[in-house]
Amino acid sequence: MKTVRRRRLVAVKHHVVFGSLEAVNHVLAPLGWHINTAFVERINLTICHLTHKSATWAKICVKRAKLVKICVKFLVDIRFRLALSRALQKTALVLRRP
Repeated sequence: MKTVRRRRLVAVKHHVVFGSLEAVNHVLAPLGWHINTAFVERINLTICHLTHKSATWAKICVKRAKLVKICVKFLVDIRFRLALSRALQKTALVLRRP
């Protein structure tokens, strides 16, 4: 409900009404009120935007976790191969010294 003084908007009172469209219209029509669809659409867009952001963020986190897992496997594999090659070199040196 909007309050106007001297052609200026002074106050806005929001009334939240739940139910089917017919029930809401039945309650609001005798008062001469109607549903502010712009307000409802804005809320819907805000909710859609936030859920999309959180879903995108979740996908990014999953991709990062997979990438970290791959990098760790790669680094462990490289360190293992280096350690193995060093050990083989040391044993080869030991075996060559008769």
